[in-house]
Amino acid sequence: MGSRLSGLGSALYDSKRREFLGRDGARWGKLGVFYFFFYIGLAGFFCAMLAVFMAFTPRDHPYYTNHDSRMETRSNPLSP
Repeated sequence: MGSRLSGLGSALYDSKRREFLGRDGARWGKLGVFYFFFYIGLAGFFCAMLAVFMAFTPRDHPYYTNHDSRMETRSNPLSP
C-alpha cells in the first residue's frame, strides 16, 4: 500500500526533475499560452458566426409567419 501511494506521489510531482504531472514550468507555460490563444480564436469564430447570423436575420418582423410556417399563432400558447 505504501509503494502505491509513493508511486502516485511521484507521478503527481517528481522532485528530481521538478515536474508536475510530467511537465516542468516552461512546458506548462507553453501549454497555457497555446490554449489561451486557441480559446481566443474559438471565441472570435463564434462571434463571427453570430455576426453573420444577425446580419441575415430580419429584426423588424419574423421571417416566417402563418402559411409559410407551422408557427401560426404569435401569442403565448400557455396563456389561458
